[in-house]
Amino acid sequence: MDASFVREVFFGCMHYKKLLKIPLSAFFFCNPAAHKHDHNMYMIVAYLGLIRLEELTVSEFKRFVMALDPLKMDRFLSFLFDEDTIEKWLRDEWLKLYDPNFVDGLVIGGMRTALPELEAQLLDGLRKRARATETEPGVMVGTSKGASPVRAGELGTTKPRPFRLTKPKPRSLP
Repeated sequence: MDASFVREVFFGCMHYKKLLKIPLSAFFFCNPAAHKHDHNMYMIVAYLGLIRLEELTVSEFKRFVMALDPLKMDRFLSFLFDEDTIEKWLRDEWLKLYDPNFVDGLVIGGMRTALPELEAQLLDGLRKRARATETEPGVMVGTSKGASPVRAGELGTTKPRPFRLTKPKPRSLP
């Protein structure tokens, strides 16, 4: 990724903040288990999926999404690209803020145009990856910089050990 693309995405997220706030608020309302600290990640994915998808192409969007947590992306993209969600939560709220031509033409029209390709290339594979990480016992649970991956089931219980305290030295008398 080059710096100009990152800048464009940042400015696009700020420019369309009101438009993006609606699906994000609805997502967090419908999925209370979703963490608020992932808000910016969801905002960027929503911006790329709603506004820049035609320009970015589905294959580039797929590369971006597959680099993120598959379980979170499966939940979010399944919500974002669902027809019921669009009609029930998003469209009416967007129409309160934006022109119907913009909402139906660019935002919803672009999503509906790309949806068959998204289903075939991205969403099905993402669902499989999310379910695999959710159910397989030997899948990596987490990693940190410089640490080796920890696998589910390999974490044992903590065994208490006695403290190694030094014995105090007797004080000398003057």
